[in-house]
Amino acid sequence: MNLSELPVKTYCEFNKGEYIIHLNEKTDYVYELISGVCYRTDTSEKGSEIVYGIKSSSGKGLESVLGALTLFNHEGISTCNIVAHTKCLCYKIPSEAFFHYVISNQDLCVQMVQLAMKEYRSVNERFRAKSYGNIFGQLCKLLLDHSKIIDGERVVASFNNKLIGQYLGIHPVTVSKILTYLKSDHTIVKRNRVLVILDEHKLNSYTNVDDKIVYW
Repeated sequence: MNLSELPVKTYCEFNKGEYIIHLNEKTDYVYELISGVCYRTDTSEKGSEIVYGIKSSSGKGLESVLGALTLFNHEGISTCNIVAHTKCLCYKIPSEAFFHYVISNQDLCVQMVQLAMKEYRSVNERFRAKSYGNIFGQLCKLLLDHSKIIDGERVVASFNNKLIGQYLGIHPVTVSKILTYLKSDHTIVKRNRVLVILDEHKLNSYTNVDDKIVYW
């Protein structure tokens, strides 16, 4: 996908905590995320915040576009808030232009379906992991999914333990204990305030472990 082909897109920035897309509002623009981390959130009946999606600039193709799936649902009405977790640099693209760009290309239509299925699988995997106790594997998968090569090292996107905990449905202390285990296992290391993956193969193997890892 080459969004540079679109004639109209505007550079914009969102500071931490700012809303990029609002729940129950018509999505007039989609946003290509070029730097930063944001998350999809809703509010429960009790008023607590539910995080059910994280986006980072490590995403490729349609995965880097915030609000893309919304255009194919409820007449473009957003079903969630998208909030900047760190400072986010984006290109703002008119929804109508993006919609016609996608539907005019068969390959992009297929990619859109694949993206929807990936989002569905992600929710299903987290639910199953919570039910069967393999949150350890889901956290490892999160680190891999939101990492990219920078200066020869695989660097994880910048998100804190609270956000990871909200996303996985666990306490931030549990997140800290899992990360501590991975550090002691020489799978990851923290350098210059970011996590770096030292052993990608081992981390990937942890995502498929059926047995519970003792990280306490």
